[in-house]
Amino acid sequence: MKRPFRYVPVTLATCLLMATALLPPLGAQTTREVEIDIAGPWAYLPDIVGNDSNYIMVVAPSMSHIMSIIPEGDANHYNNSSSKPIQLSDGLYHLDFVSKCGSDRPPGVANLNNLMVGADPKLYPVKVAGPADLSAKLVAPKEGQGRYALRIPKPCYYESYVESSLKFGPSPDSNTAESTYTTWMVLHYTISADQKATLSGNSDNHHAIHKQLSFKQSRPRSRTSLPGIAIALFMHASSTPSCDLESKAAFGYVADFWGFTPSPSLFPEITSTGEQSRRYNYDQSKCPSTGHTPFVPGRTDCHAPQMDINNTVIPPKP
Repeated sequence: MKRPFRYVPVTLATCLLMATALLPPLGAQTTREVEIDIAGPWAYLPDIVGNDSNYIMVVAPSMSHIMSIIPEGDANHYNNSSSKPIQLSDGLYHLDFVSKCGSDRPPGVANLNNLMVGADPKLYPVKVAGPADLSAKLVAPKEGQGRYALRIPKPCYYESYVESSLKFGPSPDSNTAESTYTTWMVLHYTISADQKATLSGNSDNHHAIHKQLSFKQSRPRSRTSLPGIAIALFMHASSTPSCDLESKAAFGYVADFWGFTPSPSLFPEITSTGEQSRRYNYDQSKCPSTGHTPFVPGRTDCHAPQMDINNTVIPPKP
């Protein structure tokens, strides 16, 4: 038997219910936190190229260093072929994506092995005269002053992840206090769930790059569960185990690039795995605290401090 037609009134509540049914489930992820890992003797400075307060720049002199961009959040894979690192020549580059920051950041939590998760940045402060001097170093560097310069979005917050120790002074000894500085920084961002980053720019020898990079988790997963992209400098030199003269020399080269005289410094001994031991060799004949040391070809990590140019990262104290 044919059913009679029944009129069902459509109310505003019914429309809202229907519209709600078309929305993604409440648990659907629309944003995610990602990270940019910055490892090596980089300096952080304002966006001199675009003059945009939503961006910063990370810059390092290229002398004795090789730059790798690793499409995962582990800078330790700078020379791991399975991670497919991108090695760049001296030049000016951009790593761009859209980030929308929340208001929360995790509290500082100490981790094992002298690694600090959530710790505030510990950067070597440097003052440079003004934008013109900075721009000249980045856009038109002098002969013999090659540099890697990368423009990136300003992060939601900074996290000091790996830190190195050293002692300052013309004749440091066991009574000289240690200073600790960041050598691996993690920059945190909030982006849309499916967003990628775009790497573009030109080397100084006119080789262009334009490439999309995904934020990936490291494999095997190591320090974090967050997907990321790592930017690492490693040294084209073999380490001196007794006092890490290579990191000391890198500190000197960075100081020369930014135009200041570095304080005499002594780095600790290096272990067989390339890490700092926290033991110091105070024999000035073997481990001088002044001067540069020629490099011996090889590959090693660098423990020279990262630098904060004109309070880009750490606000000046009142």
